[in-house]
Amino acid sequence: LAEVEGPAGGLEVVQTLLAEPSMQRYAAAHSVAADLLWRLGRVEEARNRYESALELTAHAHEIAFIETRLRALKAF
Repeated sequence: LAEVEGPAGGLEVVQTLLAEPSMQRYAAAHSVAADLLWRLGRVEEARNRYESALELTAHAHEIAFIETRLRALKAF
């Protein structure tokens, strides 16, 4: 969706999904929101979403991905 509608359009949909309590516990939803926020230049919000995603996952590959993204955000 973000590739067609742009990151703002994608973020709107993801934020709607994250309003659902069950989705708030889904690390990938927070990671997607973080990526879209980053694309929009909303770096601090992106960092917060990645940190939320990190707290919600126990999967090594997801942790590695999120930690890589958080390190990359330090440049901003």
